[in-house]
Amino acid sequence: MTALSISLRLEKLWIGLGWLWIIMVIIFSLTPPPSAEQSLFLLPFNLPYGDKLVHFIVYFTLMGWFSQIYHTAYHRRLYMISFLLLGILLEILQGIGGVRSADWQDVVANFMGIFLARQLAKTHLAYILVYLEAKYFCADQK
Repeated sequence: MTALSISLRLEKLWIGLGWLWIIMVIIFSLTPPPSAEQSLFLLPFNLPYGDKLVHFIVYFTLMGWFSQIYHTAYHRRLYMISFLLLGILLEILQGIGGVRSADWQDVVANFMGIFLARQLAKTHLAYILVYLEAKYFCADQK
């Protein structure tokens, strides 16, 4: 499969879900975190460097998601740079806002997630959405 032959029939849906994820990242990055009693999602924060694991997973997911939609090297490079800049900007805003604290190690964790997702996007894993769409969502009805 070449990048030019890839066509997602539900591309607008996938892009919309990706942007929803970006908005959620921004909101959760700039608002006070819930207390441990309020959410089981915070379980990784109890681990040593657990918040770094969350950063890694979030940015891995962002890059991986958009790598499923855009298959050209140009677009992937653009998203990689954009997500890295988003992570840096959010850390700066956290440092300014006083609600959360800025940490350069979060930026490193973000980059590691972005980089790994971009590397995996060079394999057949870049076509998971294409496969799922063809198999389950847009199969021709007979």
